[in-house]
Amino acid sequence: MKNLKKLFCFTAVFFGVSLATNMNCFATEAKPMDLSNWSSVILAKDRQGPVDPNWKLDDTKTSVTQTLHSKATAFISDVDCINTIIEGSFSVDTLDDDDFIGFVFGYKDVGHYYLFDWKQAGGYDNIFGDSGKQGMSVKVVNTDSAVNEADLWSTSGSENKIKLLYHNNIAYDHKTLYHFALTYTDKGEINIVVKEGTKVIDDITITDKTYQSGKFGFYNFSQEMVTYTGFTIKEIAPVQIIGNRALLVITMVTGERKEYEMTMDEINDFITWYNSKAASGPAYMIEKDYNKASFTSRKDYLAYEQISNFEVNEYNK
Repeated sequence: MKNLKKLFCFTAVFFGVSLATNMNCFATEAKPMDLSNWSSVILAKDRQGPVDPNWKLDDTKTSVTQTLHSKATAFISDVDCINTIIEGSFSVDTLDDDDFIGFVFGYKDVGHYYLFDWKQAGGYDNIFGDSGKQGMSVKVVNTDSAVNEADLWSTSGSENKIKLLYHNNIAYDHKTLYHFALTYTDKGEINIVVKEGTKVIDDITITDKTYQSGKFGFYNFSQEMVTYTGFTIKEIAPVQIIGNRALLVITMVTGERKEYEMTMDEINDFITWYNSKAASGPAYMIEKDYNKASFTSRKDYLAYEQISNFEVNEYNK
């Protein structure tokens, strides 16, 4: 385990829309998350040596630090987090160690949840050998038996307890800001995007229907002084297609509201672009066919990152 200092920014996104289906949704406003009623959970209790975790809330109750080189642990939300967007940041405020950080989702209990973990370096450990590999992993924990620390440390998972769904060998750098986006739907679609600035480090897409709801939590295994802070939650509501036209009302991050009368095909195209996190381009063009005067055309270009939320008001015409 080598010395390091790490800084991360985390965005967890639980969408009520699928990247692979035709369900359409829009987002409400983001609200700060109060961590007061979140709870510390030890995920494996088979070894007596490691200390119990110490999740320390700050005075604002919006930031928490796991201060110790502890057993595998999660800090679990007090409500189910499905069909919502969760955003925030975390940092490792020490020069020591290179072990596991990440998050859990779809959490039911210590034997049933999804796990995203990221290890800075592999190598040989005196307790677990070389089973913990460098890189990001997505796993599904699904067992009624006790989970051991060795089960969680192993990148390949463990027979009949933990199944590996995805792994890469990408290491995180020291003193580097990373952005995370987790898409988790009640239809079994999981998408995790990791960015450094605007550069996509990895884009992970998995389909798994083991858990279609559950709680979210911060994950930590043998890595001290990790602070998670500034988290917000934003609900995602489905758009039910009823009429053949709609008024699209977009609220920008500046508070400005923009309104566009569109066909449902145009609405669906916009929602597809928005739900893909602007995969087809950083801006969406809407052509306005009113008040053109002497202009041959009028177009608005909407930047994805400048959109706070939108609503769709349908009608027949």
